[in-house]
This record gives sequence, structure tokens and C-alpha cells, in this order.
Amino acid sequence: MLKPGGLVFVTTQAFLQFCSLNDDVANRPRWYRCGEFGNLAEDCGPELCDARYFMFLLVPLYWLVRRRKGFETMTCEEQQRIPEKANQIPAAPISFLLSAIFAAGTPLGYWLRFPWGASISGVFRKP
Repeated sequence: MLKPGGLVFVTTQAFLQFCSLNDDVANRPRWYRCGEFGNLAEDCGPELCDARYFMFLLVPLYWLVRRRKGFETMTCEEQQRIPEKANQIPAAPISFLLSAIFAAGTPLGYWLRFPWGASISGVFRKP
């Protein structure tokens, strides 16, 4: 469906270590690294123009929050409450702080290639 020379922008989670119980509930089966985006391009046909990690500055918070309690040991009710809890908007001061950290990482990621991040972005071009 993409014309020759057309671009596709893809963002997804990076690194299984940042998986959360919310991911388990949503049944997200894949996490990618930059090298895997290149392999994906080779297997599917488009050219990988660029792949970068982002949300680098939030990684320490991810490590703290993603401490996993065993999903399989939770009751059905506990499992069903996971998306609701995970998608609640935090209090205004916390939301502001997280937004500021994310906003600071965005221009830095343009100039620097972060060695890892909670997410990955790729630009693919159809030959």
C-alpha cells in the first residue's frame, strides 16, 4: 500500500526488562532492539533509514516501577484491575515532572544516540 519512496514510522517497546503486568494483560508479545529493526527491514523489504531509542531519561523510573509481582499468582480480579491502575493519570506535580523529563530527552535524542531506552522508534522507506 506504500508508494515507492514512502516512509513508515514505527514506535514500540524496547527491551523485555521494561515489560509490565499491563503488557502481560495486553498480550504484547514482542520487544525490539535497534539491530532487530534492521533484521525486520531485511526480512520484510523496506529499508531501515534510522532506528533510535527514546525515553532514556525515564529508564531509572521504569526499573523501579516494573518490579513484577507474579501475574500468574494474581486473582482474576487483580488481573482485571491492572490496566485501570496502569493507565491512571498521576497527580499534577508528578505528571508535570514526568512530562518535563520526557521533553528534555526528546531533543537530546535527536543529537545523541541513546544506548537504550524504554521505547524504540524506526523510520522505514519502501524502495
